[in-house]
Amino acid sequence: MTNEEMTAALLTCDQSEYLQKDMLEQLIKFIPTKEEADLLNEHKDDLSRMARADRFLYEMSQIFHYEQRLHALFYKKKFHERIDELQPKVQVLLAASNEVAESRKLRKVLEIILALGNYMNKGTRGNAYGFKLQSLNKIVDTKSSTNRSVTLMHFLLQMLEKKQYSDVIKLPDDLKNVEYAARVNLTELEKDVRLLRVGLRNLKKEIEVMEKRDVTSDDDCFVAVMSDFVTVASLSFADVDEMLTSAKNKYKQVAESFGEDSNKLQPDSFFNLFSEFLDSFESARKENVAAKQKKLEEEKRKKTEQQQLEKKRRSSKARKKSTQDGAAGGGPDNRGEFDDLVSALRSAEVFDKDVHKFQKRNRHRHRVTSSVSGDMDRERKITTNC
Repeated sequence: MTNEEMTAALLTCDQSEYLQKDMLEQLIKFIPTKEEADLLNEHKDDLSRMARADRFLYEMSQIFHYEQRLHALFYKKKFHERIDELQPKVQVLLAASNEVAESRKLRKVLEIILALGNYMNKGTRGNAYGFKLQSLNKIVDTKSSTNRSVTLMHFLLQMLEKKQYSDVIKLPDDLKNVEYAARVNLTELEKDVRLLRVGLRNLKKEIEVMEKRDVTSDDDCFVAVMSDFVTVASLSFADVDEMLTSAKNKYKQVAESFGEDSNKLQPDSFFNLFSEFLDSFESARKENVAAKQKKLEEEKRKKTEQQQLEKKRRSSKARKKSTQDGAAGGGPDNRGEFDDLVSALRSAEVFDKDVHKFQKRNRHRHRVTSSVSGDMDRERKITTNC
């Protein structure tokens, strides 16, 4: 941009959007001091001999309230960006305060934890009416004497899985904004809001100064443009400022309801206690589910192995019984074959080269014997009848 274009952009409050925010930041860094401006004015008659940068600074310094214009324009360009950054932080702070204050599930969980603590400290420090929030996350440090991987948190989750507490185990659903609120630094948030407030106030003052000028340029649109902006910006800022006040009051109320001093315990620290607890809560729940699943799988595996072992035992028993039955039923045939073998040995037929003929004759002999036996039986019957 030429010096003339830069001058025009500043006078019209950059309605054409030529000047980017990073460019304005650089211009603000190199605003000439009073001494530098006076030195430049001493050489105004030798503009042609000035370096390009010096001539630029000289011409910019001739604009009425050059520095204030730059700051006002930069504030205008950054305003909505800052509002968009601040508003979600204020909203989440207010939402988290309401969630903690209104959650019945949280009250029930804290009640059970207090009961567990009183039972464990029975006879020493039992019958307590409450406990500090800083002690809340120590529940994960209390471990089982038989299994060091199991903590009081796991036991708490096992209790909540029972029917009468089935709804309480959904505690994380009641505190969805707590994790985000733990990241909000109230001190920084108030500082940013304060900067917006101061910037808006300074801009209003600058408009008043511009309005009181005796001589104004027709090209100077500062008053008109910035007045419209202030009207809109004031409404947006008022919404954020009022919401922040509500969030701070609500936080103070909920912190005091838990016995905490809101001036000493900042919201990020307060909500971080609950955020860490919810992380441990959810981790223990998942570990309990995994342990339960593992136990079911182990029981299923043992049952399958037992069934396979029982099946092998039945099969072995059946084979043994079949072998015994076969040996008992095949006695006569075996003896017949043995007698045939002895006869063959005596007659030297067993040494015949054609063993198959020998076996064939044996089979034929058995058939003939069976046939003869049948005829003899029929003849006995006929004789008896006669």
